[in-house]
Amino acid sequence: LYDAKIQNPDVTKLRYVDSSVYLRYTLLVDSPRHFLDYMKKRGVIVGDWYSTPIAPSDSSAQMARYVVGSCPQAEMLSSRSVNLPTNRHMTDEDVQTVIDNVNTYEKSGS
Repeated sequence: LYDAKIQNPDVTKLRYVDSSVYLRYTLLVDSPRHFLDYMKKRGVIVGDWYSTPIAPSDSSAQMARYVVGSCPQAEMLSSRSVNLPTNRHMTDEDVQTVIDNVNTYEKSGS
């Protein structure tokens, strides 16, 4: 439902393959913190688990021998990604609430 019903120019949907099952439904936004705060105010908990190219975020990039700038695409994607809830206990109404709030989100508004 997310893929079909989210229609907001201020968020970028990733391409998903119908034959696959995904643990996360990721969107890209300019300001993940703003988006998370916006959704939280509306009772929707959104995740940002992969906010750095080396996860979890408290991992040592140095220990992983990661060189900043060596994966610019991963750095860009991780700095903009948020994950919508995909809890198996969500009702159709819960999903619609998430969709409605994503569709009313404005990157410069509140």
